[in-house]
Amino acid sequence: MNRQGTSQSQSGGRAEEMLTDLRMRFPVFAEFLPLARGIENELQPYFPNDPNWRIIAALRRHVNDTRYLKTALSRRQRHNLMGQAIGEVSPAERAYMRAKLRKLAESGEGGPEDADPMEDLKNGQRLMLCAQVDHLFGAEMATTCRPYLEQIAEEKVLEELGVDLLRAGSAEDWLEALRSRVPDLE
Repeated sequence: MNRQGTSQSQSGGRAEEMLTDLRMRFPVFAEFLPLARGIENELQPYFPNDPNWRIIAALRRHVNDTRYLKTALSRRQRHNLMGQAIGEVSPAERAYMRAKLRKLAESGEGGPEDADPMEDLKNGQRLMLCAQVDHLFGAEMATTCRPYLEQIAEEKVLEELGVDLLRAGSAEDWLEALRSRVPDLE
């Protein structure tokens, strides 16, 4: 093995060691909770002698673990190092995670139950509805609508909501139509 191969092997081993350390030190890693964006900046003070790229390599290994992908799909909130909810896992990110799990399943690394093309389609519909709401009524209304849309499991209802959105005369009309489909959301 040449020097470069040895160096890469050693740096990969250090990233793996770092990941093991992260999982022991921080419950958010041990529980595979969705991580806050920019968490590498929170980690840098804990690893002052390691370059940022090594932290990112450890994070990349963690977020590509099937346990992380499955947990992130089942949760809405992202978490900081202390486990506090900060930010959301977007529908587009969920679609990416499902696609990643499907690839892992096809390669024999994940379970076949993780692949659901219909869920990807519904997530695409949700994403398009959010984009339309953002365009028509602004980003704040799109953010308000997202939790309602994520609760809708039937493709037909999502299609009907697209028609309702086109007919809505105001943001309030749209929100009322949406809430009538998902009345239990707090």
